[in-house]
Amino acid sequence: MIREYEEIHPGLANRIFIAFESQLAHRQKLETSVTRGNRFSQVLGQVLGFLLALAILGMGGYLISIGKSVEGLITLGIDVTGLVSIFVLGRKRQEGERTQKREELEGNR
Repeated sequence: MIREYEEIHPGLANRIFIAFESQLAHRQKLETSVTRGNRFSQVLGQVLGFLLALAILGMGGYLISIGKSVEGLITLGIDVTGLVSIFVLGRKRQEGERTQKREELEGNR
């Protein structure tokens, strides 16, 4: 098939391969960019979530220190409950993804 391209127009097969390689390099560059962006977003989300959790814990501690024990304990309870649920749901999601990948791999055999 490549010979036929060369017969039609000398050098055409080489130009096709060059275009293919260029497109491949472009796609790999885009995938790298998307991967880096996703990683940055995940880290930023974790840092901001951690800072928010610390702020809420501090607010609960402050409320307790000024004599508003009920409000402070509620604030601390909500914060801790939220943090625990994030970890539990995250672990369940990871286990689900692993199971799905395992099933896909077994299905491809």
